[in-house]
Amino acid sequence: MGQRMTSAEQGRFAVVGAAGRFPGAADLGEYWRLLVEGRVAAAEPDASRGDLWKAARDPVLGPKITTLRAGYLSDVAGFDAEYFSVSPREALKLDPQQRLLLEVTHDALEDGGITRAELQRSNVGVFIGVGSSDYMSLDSGQKQHVDGYFGIGNSHNLLAGRISYFLNLKGPSLAIDTACSSSLTALHFAMQSLRGGEIDLAIVGGVNVILSADLPLAFSQAKMLSPSGRCKTFSAEADGYGRAEGVAVVVLRRVASEALARHPVRCFIASTAINQDGRSNGIAAPNGASQIRVIRSALERAGLSPADIAYVEAHGTGTPLGDAIELNALQEVFGGAPGASCFVGSAKASIGHAEAAAGLCGLLKGMLILEHGVIPPHPVQRPHAPFFRADDCALRIAEQALPLPEHLRHVGISSFGFGGSNAHVVLERHVPQGLAAVETGRPVLLPLSSHFAGGLAEDAAALASHLAASEGALEPVSDTLMFTREHLTHRRSCVARTRAEAIEALRKEHAQAAPLPVAAGEKPKVAFMFTGQGSQYVGMGRDLYEAPGPFRDAFDACDALILQRAGVSMAQLVYGPAEGGNERLTGDTHAAQLSLFAFEYALASLWTALGVTPAFGIGHSVGELVAHTVSGSLSLADGVALVDERGRLMQSVSHDGAMVAVSMDLASLTALLRELGEPLHVAAVNGRQRVVVSGERQVVEHLCKRLEREQVRFRALRTRHAFHSPTFDDAAARLAERSRNLAIGAGAFPVVGNLDGAVVPPGALGGDYWGRHIAMPVQFSRGVETLTGLGAQVFLEIGPDRVLSQLVAADHGARVRALSSVVRDRDARESLLRAVGAMYELGFDLDFAPLGHAAPPGRISLPARRLARKRYWTASATDLSAPMPSAPVHVTPAHPPPRERAVIPDTGTHGEPDAAVHALIDRQINVMRQQLALLDDQ
Repeated sequence: MGQRMTSAEQGRFAVVGAAGRFPGAADLGEYWRLLVEGRVAAAEPDASRGDLWKAARDPVLGPKITTLRAGYLSDVAGFDAEYFSVSPREALKLDPQQRLLLEVTHDALEDGGITRAELQRSNVGVFIGVGSSDYMSLDSGQKQHVDGYFGIGNSHNLLAGRISYFLNLKGPSLAIDTACSSSLTALHFAMQSLRGGEIDLAIVGGVNVILSADLPLAFSQAKMLSPSGRCKTFSAEADGYGRAEGVAVVVLRRVASEALARHPVRCFIASTAINQDGRSNGIAAPNGASQIRVIRSALERAGLSPADIAYVEAHGTGTPLGDAIELNALQEVFGGAPGASCFVGSAKASIGHAEAAAGLCGLLKGMLILEHGVIPPHPVQRPHAPFFRADDCALRIAEQALPLPEHLRHVGISSFGFGGSNAHVVLERHVPQGLAAVETGRPVLLPLSSHFAGGLAEDAAALASHLAASEGALEPVSDTLMFTREHLTHRRSCVARTRAEAIEALRKEHAQAAPLPVAAGEKPKVAFMFTGQGSQYVGMGRDLYEAPGPFRDAFDACDALILQRAGVSMAQLVYGPAEGGNERLTGDTHAAQLSLFAFEYALASLWTALGVTPAFGIGHSVGELVAHTVSGSLSLADGVALVDERGRLMQSVSHDGAMVAVSMDLASLTALLRELGEPLHVAAVNGRQRVVVSGERQVVEHLCKRLEREQVRFRALRTRHAFHSPTFDDAAARLAERSRNLAIGAGAFPVVGNLDGAVVPPGALGGDYWGRHIAMPVQFSRGVETLTGLGAQVFLEIGPDRVLSQLVAADHGARVRALSSVVRDRDARESLLRAVGAMYELGFDLDFAPLGHAAPPGRISLPARRLARKRYWTASATDLSAPMPSAPVHVTPAHPPPRERAVIPDTGTHGEPDAAVHALIDRQINVMRQQLALLDDQ
């Protein structure tokens, strides 16, 4: 399901989202497995369907009903009322058909990657095929249960209107009843609205739920139902139809629409056609001539000949009369040329006749045939109808799963209403283009969200199963989750390079961190922490720089100013050949500070492009310069000029210095330094037990020996300078003089300074401040305390390694979240994605566009998110008022098919229908021949 369209595909209409629930199949994946395995779904009603269950056992009513065996959905009482903004009281009176349509529309929109925000930008129509409404009858017999919600909850027009209301859709909203052809007729009118430019997008659905014994009784008296409760379509043993429940929804859009590139294409609607029998051989009798006309009309509108159709999904109810008339009509259309052949089948043989939803159930089967390139076996045992034994029969039945002929791209779908309204739709296969077929090994982010906590585990398991059953690169999966899903309250994420990694991560129990205490509707406050010198290295963030986007743009903008002023390219130094680069970045203070400035400015730009806006900033040493530049207190040009001067002056200090990080509290270490009596200075207070000391190398070595004797942990830093000590007093004075003319503006967010760990007033950023900044100790720990006091809860390190985030985590633990953007010796993109995932889980509304992949983004169909369904049922249905297990649906395999690929005219002896049925068939065929003769004369 790729996104690129060939020129021939432009201007067509596409199914960009689809979903359904069927007997024995909770979704399209299960539906396809049921079809391709040749199984049949049917069940007797149990006590969970009170009216039916009681009717079957009623001594007077029961014998009058041919059967109540049918294709039932597994659960029609459940509904996620909270998600769809329906009160529990109203939900009790809401027709399950309205509920199911809401839920399956949700699934179809998710399948198409269509968010509510996009719906609000579009003119959207809703077209629903409707039929009976049994739920009303459960209450109408007991007037005391009729309340203010009764009429609204059971109105046919609200099967469409409820969807429009919930999604705030302003286009036409129609409920269409043409009996069995309702949903394909709805599709036809949706296509007309799309074609005329009345709407941009169409939601088309059909639904049928069986709750009352009224219709089974009426259909039984009319001799319409098969005693078996199933449709023996095209069988010599066909004896009536089996009823079924079902709900199906498709989302349509014009292919030429630019918005289509954001959605998967499942197939094209090549054409639709509808007509009416008019006055014929009985108002409820099929009319072969009308069927021929509607099929030919659809083919003509699609610019196709009968030979272009590989398969026809027939109406195929399994009545002797209806099947015979339809087969003769299909033979007339598709058997005109010598050697012509066309496969036929019907989903009704697998799931039963879903009445108002039947047309779309058949259309979804046709769509799946095109997607999988396979014609499922027809699950009806021999003997087939005598029709197939004719020498000139062009129609074939697949008795086992067969490959769809590669040169044929179209299938036809028929649906005929018993009142004479006929519909035919031609579908065209879409060949995916532009999606990576193999794994690239690049790390991707897989963000998941749900509106209820329990949904995350279910959604993760469903996605893992989907990945295990499919192939291809992970990028389209990531793109679909990032760009086409609404991001709800409860969240989790994982980063993976391969499907195997993704499956393992999704199936692993997710350790959700304790939520941060924030007011309802608010997000945690974020502090950007800019790392200081010593963290830089050649190649830092290379993966981020090599991908086009905000990081590279910002880095190059800095680099252009640095090159102009300092005559050295940071891009060349950091991302060019490694020879000599490491030595210069570690040994040359000037180059080190310039590289950190460019890198951190670029990284902050990337985070802001992702939608993370800092509430505060703090930097460590040179990192504070970046913080003020990112805040806007300094312009980028002034920031570059300041770090250039600062780096030059600090590099010019000739001194054999050293620095050591000591795991002691400040008071104890100060006492030790006083005891030693040597020229050692506190250079930085990074944490409660983390203090940095600087001084001459020999003196620092004396300190290290003393610490070693006393078993105090320490770590020598990679530097030849005693930074933040009186050694830099002269350089500080010169920097103060040279930075007096900096233009200082009001920053977009407050920055906590190094000098005293307090918020720096804008007016304080003069030359004296920057002079003292290089000679005085860095009060980082005090600054973090200030930030927590101001309400900062997320500390995001903007630097090339995990340094400051570890310091914050050590001192403040579970009170805050300390995150690192990039980790040394790890893939920079993977590190960043993990940080992005953490921010996502914290509830931030992110713009994932900067994480998009170099190739055009892919959109694919993924499992819809789970809903938190609860049981809602009218109190008047006493058998349903207490919680009960869902009615089981028994899915039975069809008889094993023979090994041949298609039906060959049969010369064996088979049981024939009785003479009366033959006579009825012959009479109707004669009528059809007369009608054909009239057509030929026209």
